[in-house]
Amino acid sequence: MYKQLGRVDLLAGVEAGTASRRVRLTHAAVYILGFSLVFVAIGAGLSLAGYALTDVRSQLFKVGGTVVIVFGLVQMGVLRVPALQRSFELRLGEGATPGYARSFVVGATYSVAWTPCIGPVLGTILTSVVVFGDLWLGIGLLSAFALGMAVPHLGAALAFERLARIRAFLVGHYVAVERASGAVMVGMGILIFTGALIDIFRYFQAFNVVL
Repeated sequence: MYKQLGRVDLLAGVEAGTASRRVRLTHAAVYILGFSLVFVAIGAGLSLAGYALTDVRSQLFKVGGTVVIVFGLVQMGVLRVPALQRSFELRLGEGATPGYARSFVVGATYSVAWTPCIGPVLGTILTSVVVFGDLWLGIGLLSAFALGMAVPHLGAALAFERLARIRAFLVGHYVAVERASGAVMVGMGILIFTGALIDIFRYFQAFNVVL
């Protein structure tokens, strides 16, 4: 994620070094809208696919839980899968004239990219969406992920002048954050594999009904 902060000129659709803070922020917001819409659409589509596989839900728990555990181990650095260490990004819109359309298109293509720093986390969320096959849960999870991605991009647009110091701070804590998030993913994978996570969801859904 911190590597993306070095590309503020790309996400803003303007020359970040010369643009005003208001212009940077506006273009960054359009960029965020682009990847958010695609993330939510992907969440909805995979949720419907998971719902169609209701008859094999127990097998989905086993497969999905295993996949999430693997992603967690990769995130922690315990397991190395060469294919997951490579970056894949579409470059649509990068050569276009700076403007809001370019910001939106680049944001939309960014949502289907794979980078080693966020790929395992996104993979975990997408796997969970398929496993549970709940439309609103899928939309909610991908919306939350998009929000998490939006905050650092907006911060970079607002504080471009201090970006070097922000990057230095993130680099210093990068390994600790990756290991902690990976451990959470492994725990989540175990809960999915055993079916315990769906029981937790049902418990809180019942609690909400009572309220």
